[in-house]
Amino acid sequence: MNSKSKITDSYINLVLQNKSANVTVKDICEAAGVSRKTFYNYFSDSHQIIEHFFCDKIEKNHYGLLKIQAYHKRIFTQRIQFVYER
Repeated sequence: MNSKSKITDSYINLVLQNKSANVTVKDICEAAGVSRKTFYNYFSDSHQIIEHFFCDKIEKNHYGLLKIQAYHKRIFTQRIQFVYER
């Protein structure tokens, strides 16, 4: 797992544990096992972590949907060819 993922996961876990979004950069860095410098290489503040988290989830879901769509298109094409050849 890379540092950006560690930071994101640590932030989400801290928010869930504390039931509050009031988590400091220091808390996040300690939980992720990274330095503040590493944190600021990826994010300007903790609010950007939330944006990254949701954008990443949306991107992964979109990619998954595209794979499903391609699969169904391929199956449909194969069935049309099968019927046409008969």
